[in-house]
Amino acid sequence: MIGHEGKGSFLSMLIDLGLATSLMATDVTKCAGSYGELTISITLTPKGVEKHCVVIKLVEDFIKVLIEKGPQFYFFEELKLMSIALFDTVPPSIALSTAKSLSNTLAKSPEMTDEIVENILVKDIHFFKFDAEMISETLNQMTLDNAYTILLS
Repeated sequence: MIGHEGKGSFLSMLIDLGLATSLMATDVTKCAGSYGELTISITLTPKGVEKHCVVIKLVEDFIKVLIEKGPQFYFFEELKLMSIALFDTVPPSIALSTAKSLSNTLAKSPEMTDEIVENILVKDIHFFKFDAEMISETLNQMTLDNAYTILLS
């Protein structure tokens, strides 16, 4: 939800405050069942650079709101539908990178079954599941104590 760009999103609030122009949130799983990282990249306006400590506090506050609300199944379903739509429209020119990405994901997933492996390119097979407990545990680890902040200008 951090990287969501629609109306009422965290990004739209930052834009309305004149602090940012774009936001991208990406996650990287380092190895199955182990650890990963979340990167939040925010393109700040000059005002945002000046008030970067405020922006960091707003990110922290937004994560606290996500923790309080708890995992939202509707958001998981929305992401799943978007992934299916993107998969269905992969141009041949990026098919190789798509295959590499899928194989990387498969290698890191602890829950591989023969059915998933055999049907990985069939859009109706989804090997990610909604796990509210895991999402809550992950959100609770997202604190400034665990953050590494870089300001580039």
